[in-house]
Amino acid sequence: MSNLHNKAMLVTLNCSQWTGRKLDKKVSKEIEQQHQAKDAGRFNKMLISADALKPISNLVSKIRAYHESVTLPWMDDGKRMLPAKLYLEYTQQMRGMRDSFNALVDEFYNNYPTLIKEARLKLGTMYDPGEYPPPDVIRGKFDLGFRFEPIPDAADFRVDIDADDVKAIRADITRNISTQQHDALQHCWGRLREVVSKIEERLSDPDAIFRDSLIENARSLVKILPALNLLEDPELEAARSAVEMRLCMASPQRLRDDKAVRAQTAQAASEILQRMMSYAAAA
Repeated sequence: MSNLHNKAMLVTLNCSQWTGRKLDKKVSKEIEQQHQAKDAGRFNKMLISADALKPISNLVSKIRAYHESVTLPWMDDGKRMLPAKLYLEYTQQMRGMRDSFNALVDEFYNNYPTLIKEARLKLGTMYDPGEYPPPDVIRGKFDLGFRFEPIPDAADFRVDIDADDVKAIRADITRNISTQQHDALQHCWGRLREVVSKIEERLSDPDAIFRDSLIENARSLVKILPALNLLEDPELEAARSAVEMRLCMASPQRLRDDKAVRAQTAQAASEILQRMMSYAAAA
């Protein structure tokens, strides 16, 4: 079994934000009475303008997407595996985005009193000053951080319990790590199949419109996949290399302008998918 704890670490992303939404029970009840309905829905009002929080929520979505793109699944407790080869890039990117996050939150915080005044005019009788956190509290509702920890190593498990119990726990740790390695490899295959399938689907139809991201997403994946391939699986590397050489060389615009190149790339994607399916069947 690959010495996984020397090749990767666990990282947890903690990201919280104030939504500015609030369930208005009174209005919900009034609407039901007006329409003679029961348990028909819940009225959620925006306490402040949605535009004021949109830059923050958009950045949070970008941060979460990046975090998931360079990490691999690990159980179901929020932790994900980060390859050691990507540690420097990850920390640089996340620290930069955290600085941007904090700057946007500071801007929102400075505008918060004005936004409350605007909401009072906008909401009319639905305005309730008690629903707005005080300025010294609102800033704490936004947070972004990430924490690293090592992947468990069965050999390092030492506690003062019966030797047979220690042996059983070490075996359990080893099985869990083996399962996670398998799941991580399948995750990589799944991501690669997804981008190839989309290319094959869109380019096979000569009249189908596609965005530049169709090819850009494939280019980004083949660039990062060697680091995510923690088991150094040769079949995965071969498929990755084929995608890079056969699907990522032509620019999106050339694929739009040159029907022959488009057809060749679609055929290449189909062939790569067939080989990937054959490998999955044999695995």
